[in-house]
Amino acid sequence: LLDEAQATPDRGLRRTIYRQCFRLLNEDPPWLYLYTYMHMTCVATALREWRLPAHGVIDPRHIGEVGA
Repeated sequence: LLDEAQATPDRGLRRTIYRQCFRLLNEDPPWLYLYTYMHMTCVATALREWRLPAHGVIDPRHIGEVGA
């Protein structure tokens, strides 16, 4: 349904399809509500040595620290 909605040029029909998607997601929620993957890419000379922590949680208070 998401692919169909994305490919539908008619705004009214697209809205109807997205509403159907929302209804189905609320009836039977997928893992999407348990985990949201976010991929970040950053390019900055000041952060050249910075690495993402093994646990994958980025604490912005420690961004400037190497290996934080």
